[in-house]
Amino acid sequence: MAGQVQNVVPGTPEDQDAYRGELSGLYALVCMLESICKHHGIQGGSKRVGCDGEEALNKVMNWHSHVNAESPHADMILAIRNKVQATNITWKYKQVKGHQDDYRDYDSLDRMSQLNVLMDGSAKAYLAA
Repeated sequence: MAGQVQNVVPGTPEDQDAYRGELSGLYALVCMLESICKHHGIQGGSKRVGCDGEEALNKVMNWHSHVNAESPHADMILAIRNKVQATNITWKYKQVKGHQDDYRDYDSLDRMSQLNVLMDGSAKAYLAA
């Protein structure tokens, strides 16, 4: 793999759950792409995002759904939406079924599924350290 980034999920211990973890990963991805575009003067293009957290992905990428400020993790959802909408990137997204490597050989998975397996493994290793 060319490179990986690890991030710490913001918030108090009471805020932490798998949903916020998925949102944090999406936020890190958007921030990284924003930095790459600025550094290289990229003015447009498209980015395909895969995530096994279907609810997180839909909340972030579905601009037409209302996010109540009192909703769980509204801070993260709105921060990601604001960053995404501020880019000149066309965002495409795909829900990737998680844990496919539990019942299928890794080499038989498509690239998005393989990347999901790698990210899940990286997250588990980070938590175990």
